[in-house]
Amino acid sequence: MKASMMEGMRKRIAVLFLQYVRNPEFNPRADACNKVPKDPKRLLHNVYYCPSCCHYLPSTEFEINTTTKSVGRCKLCKKLDNDARTREDLAHYRYLLQELRRRELLHEDNAKVAFIVQVDDIRYLTDNIWKCKSALSQESDPFELFFERWDTSKEWTPWNCILLTKEEASDHRSATNVNDVYGVGLCQSVRKLHIEALAHFRSVPGFAGYLAKNKVKIGQL
Repeated sequence: MKASMMEGMRKRIAVLFLQYVRNPEFNPRADACNKVPKDPKRLLHNVYYCPSCCHYLPSTEFEINTTTKSVGRCKLCKKLDNDARTREDLAHYRYLLQELRRRELLHEDNAKVAFIVQVDDIRYLTDNIWKCKSALSQESDPFELFFERWDTSKEWTPWNCILLTKEEASDHRSATNVNDVYGVGLCQSVRKLHIEALAHFRSVPGFAGYLAKNKVKIGQL
């Protein structure tokens, strides 16, 4: 008999042997390895539908606990969704807010607004109003920037602030009158940004009460 004929016979024997060992009737432990059991009755309680991938999968492919009311997506779909989501690093915005609150406490003048604003508010103020740049040097490293009071005699608010580097902020705090320290052009630019900030934050629920109580208006800036 030719070797090629023997090779074909060996493959057929291997396939038959695999079919034999996969049959729970002859190999009881094979049933535990089958994702779809031979007994249809077992499908009633151990197989669930994933609405994301539209597959029927065994319960082991879902995150199920004793308090689960609905199965939802399978583990693989959840993993793919988690991997595909864009991550945003808000660490420098949190740092800005923490430093702002720390310095406002040093003033000991019962400042409130710095403790009303949240990380998302600081993010909007930094990126959309101040364009993530120092008002003086145009420094754009977020970890080198700090918010300071524009008018140091009044509490910090989004419409009474300026974004500066650490060295610039130190010099700014010693200024008693910003109009004497900075040029007309810079003062007008800062005032314009304050108006933009007030126009935005007046619609934020957390600021509505503060603005009404203190009677803050755009014309006063």
